[in-house]
Amino acid sequence: MIAYQLTREKRDQILALIEEHLETAKPYLKHGYSLRNLSEDLDVTYTYLSFIINREYGLNFNDLINRYRIKYLRSLMESPDAHMYTLEGLANQAGFSSRSTFYRAFQKTTGKMPSAFMRDMLIAN
Repeated sequence: MIAYQLTREKRDQILALIEEHLETAKPYLKHGYSLRNLSEDLDVTYTYLSFIINREYGLNFNDLINRYRIKYLRSLMESPDAHMYTLEGLANQAGFSSRSTFYRAFQKTTGKMPSAFMRDMLIAN
């Protein structure tokens, strides 16, 4: 079992690598970014990464990546130039390849559909 092969210290090191890489390199902006890509980027086995993401975040890899994409997308929505883009255009900039995946991930993360979120944000400002 993987849990027995990784010490707490090693799991913490890998977790820190994941977070630093996602925050600084923003690989989630690449369309089709996968767990295998992350494994190659960090030089950590696919199995260890999957285990740590599931255990430490309580998410699968795709849900983790989509959370980062939604966080980035929300920052785009708050920019002064946001009105120049469609929601799909902003989603594309955030790394989403599919409209349906974008809408599903956005609602799962924020509890709102993107258009309602954007409308509420405009009303608040």
